[in-house]
Parts: sequence; C-alpha cells; structure tokens
Amino acid sequence: MSSSKIFERTSKSLDFNDIRQKLASHCKTDAGTVTCETVRPAKTIHEADKELDLTEEMVSIAKLGENLFPSQVDDPRKVTEKIETGTLPEPEDIKSIISFGRQLERINNFKTSSLPNIKNLLEITDSFEPLEELVGFLEATFDGDGNVKPTATANLMQIEERINSLKKKIAEKAEALLLRDDVKDILQESYISVRNDRIVIPVKAEYKNIFPGIIHNISGSEHTAFMEPQELIKPNNSLREAISEREEEVRRLLRETATKLRENRKQIEQNYIIIGKLDSINAKALFSININGNRPSFSTDGPLSIFGLKNPLMLIMDESPAQMNL
Repeated sequence: MSSSKIFERTSKSLDFNDIRQKLASHCKTDAGTVTCETVRPAKTIHEADKELDLTEEMVSIAKLGENLFPSQVDDPRKVTEKIETGTLPEPEDIKSIISFGRQLERINNFKTSSLPNIKNLLEITDSFEPLEELVGFLEATFDGDGNVKPTATANLMQIEERINSLKKKIAEKAEALLLRDDVKDILQESYISVRNDRIVIPVKAEYKNIFPGIIHNISGSEHTAFMEPQELIKPNNSLREAISEREEEVRRLLRETATKLRENRKQIEQNYIIIGKLDSINAKALFSININGNRPSFSTDGPLSIFGLKNPLMLIMDESPAQMNL
C-alpha cells in the first residue's frame, strides 16, 4: 500500500482532517488557512522539533498577552494582480491594502520588540520589510472606507474649500431667488434641489418655457420642472469646474497609489507569505492553548509510548472519553 493511501486511512481513523479544520479556524489569513488545512506530519524528527520550537515560542508570546493577529488580514495579491492589468484601485481595494498595511505594522513591532525566546520566529521574518513609506502614504491619503481624504493634498484641500464656498454662495443666491415676488407664483414648491451637481429650483411645468433658465429634469408626474435659473448658470459652471478639478486630483492620487503598489509588488507578496506562515504558527499556538497541549518528546529507538494520548476534538467538546491509554 502506498504511503499516501496509508496516510489517508490513518488520517480518517484519527479524525485528522477535522482537527486540521479546527486548527484552520484560528487563522486570520487565507494563506494561513490553506497551510493549516493541508498540514501533514513531519517527515523527520528534526523537522518536527523545528515546528514544535516555533509553536512553543508563539505559545509563550500568547501567554504574555501579545496578539499578532487581532483581526482578519486581506490577501494583497488580489489587488496587486488587478493593478497589473492597468485598472485603478477602488475603495474596497484600498480598504484591503490598508488592512494589510496595519498587519505590516504589527509584524514590524513584533520584529523590533524585546520579547524573550523568539529566535526561531524572528528567522521567519528575515526577508520581511515594513514598507513604511507605502503604508504612511496610504494612511495619509485614504480614509477607513478607502476613499480619498479631503485633506490628502494641499491642492485637494484648496479645491474642497473652493467647492464649499461656491456651494454656500449659490445656495444663498437661490434662497433669495425663492423669496422674490415674481418667482413665488411660478414655483411648485419653495425649496432648492441639486441635479447633475447644479443647484436648481422646482418650477410649475406650465412655466418651464417662460422662466429664464435651463431645464435639467421633469418630475414623474410631469407637474414640476427642475430648472437652473439664469442667475445661477455662471456660478454653477464655476462649481462644476471645481468638482471636475477635484475628480482629476482624486484620479491622480489613485494613479500614484497604483504606481506605488506596482513598484512594491514583489515585497508585498513576500511579506504576505511571511505573514501567512506566522498566522499558521499562531493558529497552532492558540489551538494548543485551547486543548492545554503538551510538547511531545521523540526517540530514535525503543518502543513508542503514547500513554495518556487524547483526541483534540474530544478535548474541545470536553468529553470524558477523550483519553486513550495505549
């Protein structure tokens, strides 16, 4: 019988696949989840001891109250692959990368910390780079929803100030227009509205060809025409120009973001591999703590002693038949 067949049969007998799923449930990355779902027994004692060293170090960190993975970490490769097609990042993409950036900061803090007995874990982070310039740019440019902040650049701040000023002046002029005696009688209702980023007023449909201005919309009942009065056309044009400038500045920042992600793609993806490895080790540590696990010792000769062996699934469910004395 082949070794793979033996492994499959033994795995089924020991509920190994179910244990792997329970282990993977502690992961906060897709990469860590895949690692845990496909983990297999070590081939050598040296390999097993190395993995146990890593888990033991992570257990000691967890018991000190340190949490390397407090929240889900998105896979940045989905975004970097999209950027390579020439597509600009959307808010959801930015949110994903910012989530990843926060995890970079956590790993960097861990790497530069004075935590004791983490030599093996630190070896995993040898090729890790915090990408501080990229992370700083993202946090300064975008809000928590992945949209460009109004304060992202000095130019954008000036444009936003001009837009708000124009909106205020146009609204004041429109409100004054609503109070004019020659306008009151032709109004369907006394309020201002916005159509296509332009301030309009609701005029009775029968006056739409008499009232001086531009028709932007007709109500579903066809009783109301939303019209831009002649007096508002010029300031509305200025507002539209300012809004277009803002849109172009936002597009420029998105292009800059895409460029930075493209330039750092190789290190971003390398960092994610490291994060996924640490996540899988962290999952093992949490699982070990959950079942109150102990480190086994190995021997190259003599009989195998597994007295007091317990099924982890039974321990999780706190069932008494968990112990098997063999």
